[in-house]
Amino acid sequence: MVVVVVSCFFTVLLSVPGRLYGYVNFAHKELQQIYDAESAIMSHLYRVPEDSVRKILPVEVRNLGAYREICAPLGESLADSCRRLCVQTVGRYRDMGYREWQRFAGEFRTGLYRRVEFAKAHRRESGNKRIFSLDSSLSLHVVDGDLRLDVDGRVPSANFIVDGDVKVSGKARYDTLRIFAQGRVDVGGNLQISLLEVFASDEVEIRGNVNFRGVVFSQKGFVIGGKSVAAYPSFAVAVGFGNARGMLADKASFAGLLVAPGGEVSLRSSALYDSSTRVLPAFDETEEFVFNRNFVQ
Repeated sequence: MVVVVVSCFFTVLLSVPGRLYGYVNFAHKELQQIYDAESAIMSHLYRVPEDSVRKILPVEVRNLGAYREICAPLGESLADSCRRLCVQTVGRYRDMGYREWQRFAGEFRTGLYRRVEFAKAHRRESGNKRIFSLDSSLSLHVVDGDLRLDVDGRVPSANFIVDGDVKVSGKARYDTLRIFAQGRVDVGGNLQISLLEVFASDEVEIRGNVNFRGVVFSQKGFVIGGKSVAAYPSFAVAVGFGNARGMLADKASFAGLLVAPGGEVSLRSSALYDSSTRVLPAFDETEEFVFNRNFVQ
């Protein structure tokens, strides 16, 4: 019995290092993949010449309007396959004059129009449109009319060019909502918007219970009120001259940058504005930094 017990004991002791070695080898492989991906992303951010770094991974860069997304492959692992490490970046803040903001507005306006126009299955329809149901991604140009978007549920991607006014309401969650409007834009209801991009030739008003991260450019002014929450880093810009005004009202909170270079921005006492880490859109030619990091398939 003693010999049997001792034999079992030593068998267990001998098997433990084998299992531990396998776990350590797996963790080392995972860590090395993450290190290689992060090295490739940082080399791209700091413009390190490719020929100065050996075996650097290729990166994929995607324009997300005011943000940039940089992804590097992680290769195959024992847990998942074809995973990627992605980071989102913005630019560091610097003082800019009115003319530079006008240039920013032009770049954003052109880029947003193209992102909507070249979105998958883009189509044109004339007259006023009202949409109550949206189960899949949509890209639509409303010619000579207004748009009313009153959708409940989950929406992967909604992209609109509208020759008139736009009103968004309902109780929905948008992965992406892009609006290019020649008129006024009103966003309200109970909405969750992971990425919001708006350009309006008239005013933009966001009220109700709207949670978003994104960028709003308006020619005449903007109002962000109600219980709306703009996550860091967001941008709201009134680019008109003279009477262009921005307002953070009611119990809204905004983390990022509020600016009216040709007018003024006002804040109600109950509103919350966090500009401690001021930022600029990534298409500004300044140093970029990472504000979000995640693993995706």
